[in-house]
Amino acid sequence: MSTQIHLSSKRIRGKNDQVEEGLKKAPKNSKLMATSIIGSLHAGEKASIPLDTHPEHTAALGRFLGHWAFLESQMVGVMQCLFHTSQAKATFVWQKFISAKAKIELAKKINFHCIQDATLKNELDVFLQRALDLNEIRNKYVHAIWGDDPNGNSNILIRITSTGNEKKAEMLHESFTPVAIEDDAVKLAVLSQCLSDWQGRYTTMFGAPL
Repeated sequence: MSTQIHLSSKRIRGKNDQVEEGLKKAPKNSKLMATSIIGSLHAGEKASIPLDTHPEHTAALGRFLGHWAFLESQMVGVMQCLFHTSQAKATFVWQKFISAKAKIELAKKINFHCIQDATLKNELDVFLQRALDLNEIRNKYVHAIWGDDPNGNSNILIRITSTGNEKKAEMLHESFTPVAIEDDAVKLAVLSQCLSDWQGRYTTMFGAPL
């Protein structure tokens, strides 16, 4: 596992050396510079990772990320309700915050101050906290390095992430099957439905957003 990751990193460093050499030789004109850099690379050479040879894991991760994107669209719908405004304006506000955590925390604060109905407010607070928890899971998937199972089990990949311990830098190694990743995708799908249903209850009580 560690050997393959090391070899992939070494290949990438080699390509970076070529890019730097191309930059030194390239003229100042930006278009000619880009052409020169591309010409210094050998066609067809690329780094490889274990996901390249594990299509079921790759498909499961793709489904997870697709459901995350849909969940964000539902949270934009929630923002429409919180501001009682148009989708375009809610999307504009949503996109002004870079991190998903900051976006969800903004929604939690607006919910606390703006929603008058206690039941709707409490329900949404629970859903948004769930979104924060799932965002932590998403971050681990998105920023992970994946390695082969040291025992050669093709149904398992090792997800390597930081433990987040500021006092002791360590890496966490966790075994994942495609089914385990799919289960996390289902959690996103369930929450998306919860947020959609909440918007329906909001609309029944206060009317549809603009």
